[in-house]
Amino acid sequence: MRNLILAFILALSGVALALTSEQERTLDKLAAFYKQTGLTDKAKWLAQERKKGRIEFGPTAKGASAECDIENGRITIDGNRVFKSWRDFVDLGETMSHEAVHQDQDYEGWKNELWRQKYWLGNAYERSAWNEGFLTMRQMAAELKRQSQSAPSSRERAIAAERLKQVVGAWQVLVNDWNKEKSEYGEMTVRDHEGFPISWEEMAEERQEYLKSAEDAIVLSAAMTRSFAGKYFGSITSGAAGSFNMIIKPDYSLQGSVQGSYQKGSFRGDLRGSVDIDGNIRANLVGTLLLGQKNPIAYKFSGVVTGSVSKGRASGHWTAGNEYGRPSGGWSAQTR
Repeated sequence: MRNLILAFILALSGVALALTSEQERTLDKLAAFYKQTGLTDKAKWLAQERKKGRIEFGPTAKGASAECDIENGRITIDGNRVFKSWRDFVDLGETMSHEAVHQDQDYEGWKNELWRQKYWLGNAYERSAWNEGFLTMRQMAAELKRQSQSAPSSRERAIAAERLKQVVGAWQVLVNDWNKEKSEYGEMTVRDHEGFPISWEEMAEERQEYLKSAEDAIVLSAAMTRSFAGKYFGSITSGAAGSFNMIIKPDYSLQGSVQGSYQKGSFRGDLRGSVDIDGNIRANLVGTLLLGQKNPIAYKFSGVVTGSVSKGRASGHWTAGNEYGRPSGGWSAQTR
């Protein structure tokens, strides 16, 4: 009972209650989401607001994932909602951008805009917040398109493309929601941060272009995965004699082994690395070199494997990289 009374007093006094570990994790994930989608300014804003204690969790209006109390600038995130999926954070990220605009608006001016809204004269404060929401969606989409085209691996390209599709879908939902609300808030033209107008038709074309870009990236990713993934068997072609085997997985990671003879000894090593979307191979090689016949001496080595793969065939260069002779040479392998 005492704790309930204390919580009630803190709420009345305007002191923010401490967040739970799960709520802290949600804000950590939101910060990471902003950074992943190129919204570094939003990530900095979120960090500042957390430090000030102006973000809390609790009840919100029906359907709202977050809302701002313009009188004190605090933002409340729906405490009953669980944010787990990428799409959850797309929605929360946009909503928080919307509510951040309300934080900087004057309370008396807000009351005046509510009066205007009541008499069907629109609400400029709401239009400003919605404008920022649309710009946030555009920024997310542009960054994810960039990632889907420049990702170093097929897996990363596919992930970025799938996320881009989700952002485009959420962007369309936001447009649909605006069409329902604009009768109260008034017509508006979205403007970028430099003040240049962006027509609704232009944004619709952008969404179609982003969607096509995402689908193209997914198709390309799948094609590249089919051409690289598999088990490769081959041999060391120079520098030593022996076998070279590796497995390239659908996520573009690879692992394998090399073993054979070198001078008057033998060696064995394991390799782990990855293949980029262009088929370039790079892996670390770690193993043991045994030199001598009767009483061989073991030397640990670490080196690198480089090369390229295309259409079921791969070849390249390897080095054991140790100080005792540094065995190195070429290799080749192919799928069976």
